[in-house]
Amino acid sequence: MIRVLKALQTSYDKVSQLLAIIDPDVDIGADAVDYNLETEMHKLEGEVKEILDELECLKRHEERFISTNASTNVHVQNFAWLSIILPATLGVWQILHLHACFKRKYLIDYLDIGPLFNYFIHFHYAIA
Repeated sequence: MIRVLKALQTSYDKVSQLLAIIDPDVDIGADAVDYNLETEMHKLEGEVKEILDELECLKRHEERFISTNASTNVHVQNFAWLSIILPATLGVWQILHLHACFKRKYLIDYLDIGPLFNYFIHFHYAIA
């Protein structure tokens, strides 16, 4: 029995040499830090930062699209005015030119094309 106790004592000494002493330092109350909560807060903070960065990127894209839309609207409006004014102007010029050409070739003596066109004809002759 003594032999068994000595064997147990020597095995206990070997085990105690292998084991380290663990002295947990436990804070309570306001000094306690919840690492799980702090880790979650860091994760949430990172996600919020990513969301804010994405919103800023979306705002820049929206501003660029609004600018592009406004400039496109201006170009379409200018093209619409040009497509109305240019054919009308060319039509009036063609009538005046043909009237002057026919008068010059003596194909017509006088063509009554209305008071508005007579005004343009007299204006054309006043310039020439």
